[in-house]
Formats: sequence, C-alpha cells, structure tokens
Amino acid sequence: MQPLLVNQEVSIVVRGDFTPAIFQPFWFASNNLIKEAEAEAAQVKILTPTVTDFSAEWLSLNVVTNRFQIKTEQEPYFEPLRDLGIGLFTLLPDTPLRVMGINSNFVYNLHSEDDWHSLGHRLTPKEAWNQILDSSGMRAVIIQGERSDDYDGYIQVSVQPIHNEEVEFGVFVAVNDHFVLAEENRSDKAQEVIEILSQSWTNSMERGLEIAKKAVRFGEGQ
Repeated sequence: MQPLLVNQEVSIVVRGDFTPAIFQPFWFASNNLIKEAEAEAAQVKILTPTVTDFSAEWLSLNVVTNRFQIKTEQEPYFEPLRDLGIGLFTLLPDTPLRVMGINSNFVYNLHSEDDWHSLGHRLTPKEAWNQILDSSGMRAVIIQGERSDDYDGYIQVSVQPIHNEEVEFGVFVAVNDHFVLAEENRSDKAQEVIEILSQSWTNSMERGLEIAKKAVRFGEGQ
C-alpha cells in the first residue's frame, strides 16, 4: 500500500540578476499575472531594494538580487504557477539568467515505525557506520543523476526522515529538476526559461512524483 502523501510543494527557482523592488503584488496585478483582489490581500513580509518577500492567496514569492523563487502548496495552482513564470519572464526578456530549477517537495507518512526504519536502513546501511558511531541513524541522503533530455543540468533527490505531532513516521523527499541555461545567446536566457516551462513542465511534475513514490517505498520488504 502506497504511503500517504501529506503535502506537496512546487516551486520555480531561477538564479540570475534581479531587481527585487519591482516584484510587488500590484506590479503583478497590473500586468495581469495575478488578480487585483489577490494583490490587495497579499501579505508583504519585506520589500527593500535587495529583497522582496510576499504571499498571496495561493502564491509565495521571494526575490533577492541573485535568486528568484515562486512556489505553491495548492495542487489546483501548480499549472497557474507555471503560467505565472511564463508570463513574468515574457515581460522581462533581457534579464540575465544562469540556471533554473523546477522543484517538487513531498511529505509522506509511512504506515508503521518498522517501514520508517526499514527505509533508513535501505538508503543508508548501518553495518559500516556502526563501526564508528553508536546507534547510527539516517538524517539525510542526497543523490544526483544525469538528465535524460537534451538540456544541461541534473536531477537531484534528497530524502530526510520527519517525526513530529503532525507526521509520526514521515519522510521528506525533495526533487530538484535542475536546468543549466545555454551559454550561447546570453541575452536570450528568459526565452529559454519560457521554453522549458512550456515544454518540460508536465514531464518534470510527473517525474518528480514518480521519484518520490518510489523513494518512500524502498524500505518495503526489508
């Protein structure tokens, strides 16, 4: 039986050169990227020349001078998040950009403590560690693989155990679908971001979910 998916967060992260102060809620609304009502209700945490951070009804944004991030935890807005990214970089075609990530974070709750420990033992066998540590236990695993498409970059997966009041036998899985933007046409990086979001989004979402589903079941039968 598949472990219970408790939460999923999707984000678009782009590294480049940004002017954080322009990314205000009403700038998004005036360019038809979000609704005016969403802009009016937005909660602005900080707005300075070096950092902008706000959350709207379904959207969280954080921009500093070298990093742009938008994210949502609401599944009906995963596609609108992509559309927002496409619309935004269409408006900012000359922004110098370097790399982009389509990232999916998952929280699962396993069915038992035995399943929880079995997953940790499978991902990080304790035989070697127990020779140098007492009562060793997994805290995080990060693994990286090559892309299977024509883009430069990689797929990076991290797995961490979670144990709290809300998730008793929890596992956090982060899938970073990392794209290195092409060296040529340096002034046209925004267009490449738009193309990736338009053409690779669905595959990225499906791949991330499939990776997470398989990762949390590695301990079964151990």
